[in-house]
Amino acid sequence: MLGTHPDYRCRGAASMLVRWGCEVADREGVGAYVDASKDGAPLYAKHGFVDRSDASAPSGVAPMARG
Repeated sequence: MLGTHPDYRCRGAASMLVRWGCEVADREGVGAYVDASKDGAPLYAKHGFVDRSDASAPSGVAPMARG
């Protein structure tokens, strides 16, 4: 679970954490998957995640995968 306190949003902390996770996945040679909120999906998309939503996905959730 990744969240940013409202007082600290838009300062790059979430991007730094997602970048770190992606670097670990790349180093280990594995893909990465998240269940993002619809509001959080653009953050993950910026880091190469693709929305894999379909009709069975719960409302408000964007299943996203990378690599």
